[in-house]
Order: sequence, then C-alpha cells, then structure tokens
Amino acid sequence: MCEETIYGFPKGRVAETIRKILHKDLNKQDIEVFVVCLSCHLLIESSINDLLYRWLCYDIPQYCERSADEFNKAKDLLFENISKMPFAQKYSLIHPIFTYWFPDEAKDIWEINGIRNNLFHGKSVNDVMFKGFCIRNEEGIEKLFMISHNILDRFIKLDELIESPHIMAKKWGDRLLELGESLF
Repeated sequence: MCEETIYGFPKGRVAETIRKILHKDLNKQDIEVFVVCLSCHLLIESSINDLLYRWLCYDIPQYCERSADEFNKAKDLLFENISKMPFAQKYSLIHPIFTYWFPDEAKDIWEINGIRNNLFHGKSVNDVMFKGFCIRNEEGIEKLFMISHNILDRFIKLDELIESPHIMAKKWGDRLLELGESLF
C-alpha cells in the first residue's frame, strides 16, 4: 500500500504538509485561530446571503405564462448572484437597516470582516486585536466566537421582522377567504 499521494505528500497529512511548506512559522494554535475566524466570518456571510435572498424573494411576482420550473431557475440565479457579490457590497445593502435595529452588532460585523481581511492578507495572528484582546489568546478568540453568534441571532430577528408583514397579510387573506370576501 502506497503511503504517499501521486505528488509525494504523505497520505492523511496533505493539507498539514502543504501548510508547513507555505507557512513554517504557524503553530496549531495559529491554525485554530484561522479556522475559527474564517468559520465565524463565513457564518455571518451565509446569513447575509440568506437574508438578502429571502427578502428579495418575498414579493417576486410569478409570471403565470411561464412554468414554475423557470421561476425556480430565476430564484436560483438570484441566490447565485448574491453569493458572488463581495462581502462588503452585500453587507452594505442591509447595513442601514441592520444598524437601525442593532447598532452595536452592525459595527461588530465590519470589525469581524476586518479581522478576516487582516489574517488572510498577511497580518500576523499576534497583531490582530478584537475588542481589546489579541485573537491568538483564548479571551480574544472566545469573544470573537460569542459576538459572532450574537450577530447570527440578530439576523434571525431581522428576518422575522421582515417576514412578519407577509405572515400577517397571508393570515388576513386566508381569513377573508373564510368569510367569503374577495381579496380584490
């Protein structure tokens, strides 16, 4: 049984071996910090993507002469286009509303994005700070994690606020139909 990949890397340790070639000075703690920072940022970005998509989809009229399949393809393309947008561009779309409801968390999102940019554009883990703590230390990375999850909770709340008029409209529309009243 061969213990190396076709390129000569040890099987089961390809990523670790390549990382050591690219960044000899990173230790396991640094790698964990990178993973946590990237994961927190990705969760926030995914929440932004989902929120924008649902918000835009709430009132999309469906053209009755086209199939539901075509309509779903258009919605899929919408999500794909949102996903391709740079983070700052898509967050800028919701930032004014997010700031209105959750001003502290709105600032934290920009700070977390700055951390991601600093780390992935070459700044040393030892030089990246969050809320007065170095993110390489347990206090800093824990703070980043907790605040990121608080932001995710705020996205859920904002989504509920956006969706609530649609839920109420459906409820009243259903009630009018029950009473035999016309919606129009």
